[in-house]
Amino acid sequence: YMPVNSYGEHHWVSEFYMDWDKTENGWFEAKALVDGGWENNINQVSSCSGDTGGNRPYDSGNHLARCGLVNVFDFNDGGCRIDKFPTNPQRTAILLHYTSTPSQYMFMRGGIGNDRRPGCTRYEDTANLCSLTTELKSLGTGPHYNKYNAWMVGDSHLDWYGAESSQGQYYGQTAMGSPSVWTTDDNAHPGYQAVNKYGDAYWLLEFDIDCYQTEGGWFEVKGFLSTNGVGIWEGDINQDSTCSGTAGGSKPYASTNHMARCGFVNVYEYNSDACRIDNF
Repeated sequence: YMPVNSYGEHHWVSEFYMDWDKTENGWFEAKALVDGGWENNINQVSSCSGDTGGNRPYDSGNHLARCGLVNVFDFNDGGCRIDKFPTNPQRTAILLHYTSTPSQYMFMRGGIGNDRRPGCTRYEDTANLCSLTTELKSLGTGPHYNKYNAWMVGDSHLDWYGAESSQGQYYGQTAMGSPSVWTTDDNAHPGYQAVNKYGDAYWLLEFDIDCYQTEGGWFEVKGFLSTNGVGIWEGDINQDSTCSGTAGGSKPYASTNHMARCGFVNVYEYNSDACRIDNF
């Protein structure tokens, strides 16, 4: 997995720093060599697609690429796509549907399971490969967000271990994981969040996450429900092998947790195997 590859399987990546001054006004040529044999001559299209694109400055029998950008080609093909580099960490959302009572609050825990990366103990351990570095998003102000805003302070990992040592408290109440917020798609409600296109009672955890720390762009997450200050894990999940949605995707390994994709909107039902993964 490479965050720079948003194009699918079988894309070979060569990534490097380059001196722009040695290129031809920001353009250079490239060609593949496979098993000692050169790729065929290329008659590249005059104008490349992509969010940056560009018009080749001269003719060549090679692919023409732009310095400082992501250049995408097919072997022995004259097509081209030129994009900006993706950002990392990437904005990611978890929406967990659960109809709660006023005495309940949904926390979330996750990362990579100990079955996948054995030997993890606690989030403070810098060698802990099960925890993922995150930066929670500010979602709103006012009474609806007071608990979230208190508990998001100092929460810098998605982990399996509850409150972090520097995590904030809400009137002396300790967090039981990463805080989420009850949200709705009703824009007249204080819990409205634009990322929620699914209805009432979707608990939202939204953060920037380092996709390089995940398993091929995937990670695990599970609800941890507090009722009058007593916490209980969501049940074991046997997630569907393939998720619906505008992005979708097939989980890369078996887990008893929800499997989420870095950089996307991940939607689940509490204690359900179903999954939906959408683009933002």
